[in-house]
Amino acid sequence: MAWPGGRRTPPTSRPSPSSPSSALGPTEYAAAGTPGEPGTSLVTIHGTDRDGVLEVPHGLELRRLVGDARRPILVGGYHGTWTARADLSVDRALLREHGIHWGAGVVAVLPDDTCPLGEVARVAGWLAGQSARQCGPCVFGLPALADDLARLASARPVDLDRLSQRLGRTSGRGACHHPTGAVRFIASALDVFDADLRRHASGRPCGRPVLGCLPTGGAR
Repeated sequence: MAWPGGRRTPPTSRPSPSSPSSALGPTEYAAAGTPGEPGTSLVTIHGTDRDGVLEVPHGLELRRLVGDARRPILVGGYHGTWTARADLSVDRALLREHGIHWGAGVVAVLPDDTCPLGEVARVAGWLAGQSARQCGPCVFGLPALADDLARLASARPVDLDRLSQRLGRTSGRGACHHPTGAVRFIASALDVFDADLRRHASGRPCGRPVLGCLPTGGAR
């Protein structure tokens, strides 16, 4: 299935011979998108009734991908950024201006009937288990952050100032970019889901179950 501005293409690392980008030819392909970023990108949509891999023109608004501007949007996968700006578009330079990286080209939303903090805590725990365990930010920082988030999700007491300090001490200090990407995912989630954060931190959780809507690959 496709909708205005996007056409389905096989979930491969490059367009197939029958995909729109190769079928159009270089001139018409370059005519798609924006002057600053001509052409198209592959995007993986998750959490909508239109899930799948699509080829979309640069400049397409995020709200056209998720279909509901009210919900926060995850851009870039689990090293990406949560944002409430559905008016932003698939434009790498524009997204970077707002502190958002296109990354793996994943755009996801959560349904209203799951606990967002619980979903983020699940992914944080999974990310903590994906490190090579070669540096302190991965060995100590990510598990500590995952533990704080798990406590928040279950409305147990958490020192939010300490959580903020842990985020700052973990980002940018790893031997690779895994801790930084994980912190970007966590910190932006705590920002856009601030109302849920405050509710859980006060001991009055949202009451929604954790449905496991954000997929993980299981234990490493």
